[in-house]
Amino acid sequence: MNFRELTTNRWFGRVLLAAFLAAAAYLLAQNPEQYRVLSRLEIGDFAALLAVNLASFLVTAVVSWHLLRSVGAAVPWSTNLALTFLANFLNYFGPAQPGMGAKALYLRAMRNVSFGDFAIATGTNALVMVLVSGFAGVLVTGWVWTTQRILLIELCLLSFAMVVTVSALLLLGARISRFQGVRNAWAKALGDTITGVALLWGRGGAMLVAFALVAFQYAVSAFAIWLSYRAIGAAPGYSIAVLIAAFLSVANIVPVTPNNIGVSELVMGAVAQLSGVGFAEGLVAGVIMRGFHVLISVFALPYAGWQLRRASKRVALNHKKCN
Repeated sequence: MNFRELTTNRWFGRVLLAAFLAAAAYLLAQNPEQYRVLSRLEIGDFAALLAVNLASFLVTAVVSWHLLRSVGAAVPWSTNLALTFLANFLNYFGPAQPGMGAKALYLRAMRNVSFGDFAIATGTNALVMVLVSGFAGVLVTGWVWTTQRILLIELCLLSFAMVVTVSALLLLGARISRFQGVRNAWAKALGDTITGVALLWGRGGAMLVAFALVAFQYAVSAFAIWLSYRAIGAAPGYSIAVLIAAFLSVANIVPVTPNNIGVSELVMGAVAQLSGVGFAEGLVAGVIMRGFHVLISVFALPYAGWQLRRASKRVALNHKKCN
């Protein structure tokens, strides 16, 4: 039985659903204090935060969908959204983004997306995120200095370093040719990925859209952060929320704990403190953000399971017709 047949088997679907429900119950049972914080929110604040955090998931799915299309992988947006929900859920069960690995495996088996194309899209996304974060950091720290005469020197230097680092990597990658005559599979895969990323960056239109989408993604995340602060009575300016969102996104690229639990909250508190908001307020706002992220990841599972099973059946049916 191949992967397509396995995923369309009703018993496999039921067993997988039961496993996901058990995992969801376990996840919800962890760190109950974050849900107590959410329960103290006003209904209006809760609804607004839920809507904006859900919108953040949707924009993240759009970015991934666009970059996959840019490398020639035609993945339906609904399927990519379902995989985004599922990947975020699975990331809570191990460091180094196991959900991303599951997404790559599914796309390879069901949509014939090669691991190389997936790596190119994912690597490009990471580079764009760091570069946009760097530019956002430089612009916001410059704006704060111009309007408030507050010099956020540490954040400004970190932002500038991100811009320089990514720019240097892109220049280096553009000069690295495809690995010729390399027998080591890992080295060849790395060389092909670097070449693919360099070629994708040469497509101005696709990259311009990618930059615009990631910038919009940060704008939505910043709004969610601003709402989190407002809900606890702290009200940093929206520009500071953009700064926090930019550094938080970079910190989450390579999580060192499952979905960066604890690390994201510390980064949010540290950036908030450096921005003059306060470390304690940053931690509480981070807990609120985490609570909504967990809730959405868990309660989106039925949609993700239904959508992926539906997509798997459609692909399996088309495969039978071709044979």
